[in-house]
Amino acid sequence: MLVSTGMLVSTGMPVFGSPYTMKGPPLTAPVISPDDQFQPVTTSQNLLLKAIYFYRSVISPTQGARCGFYPSCSTFGLHALQHYGALQGGMMTTDRLTRCNIFKQPGPDYSLRPDGRLYDPVEANLLKER
Repeated sequence: MLVSTGMLVSTGMPVFGSPYTMKGPPLTAPVISPDDQFQPVTTSQNLLLKAIYFYRSVISPTQGARCGFYPSCSTFGLHALQHYGALQGGMMTTDRLTRCNIFKQPGPDYSLRPDGRLYDPVEANLLKER
C-alpha cells in the first residue's frame, strides 16, 4: 500500500482527515476539585484526599508540573480514591507513583500523547478489577 499525495493508492481513499488516521487520547484534562459533590465515606479516605489537596496547593506549585503522565499523578490519585475507596484507590495511586519515573517509555500499557506525556487513565489500571 503506497501513500501518494494524501491518498492510499490501493484504495483511492484519503489518508488525512479520515477514520484511517491515528487519533490520540483527548487533550482535555478532567477537572477534579475539592468543591465537587463527592463526600468521603471513611476517615482514611478523607485523610488521603486531604494529603493530595495539600500536595497540590503547597508542594506542587513550588516544583512546577513535572509528571510525565496524563492525567497527572495527583489527579489520578483523586479519581482513584473517590471512585474506588481508600484501600483499593490507595493501592492504585501507589502503583502509579512507582511507575512515574524518568525511565518510563511508551508501550502496550500507555500511549504517547502529542504533548509528550504518556496516557494512563484510572480506568486502564488493572487493580480496579474486583
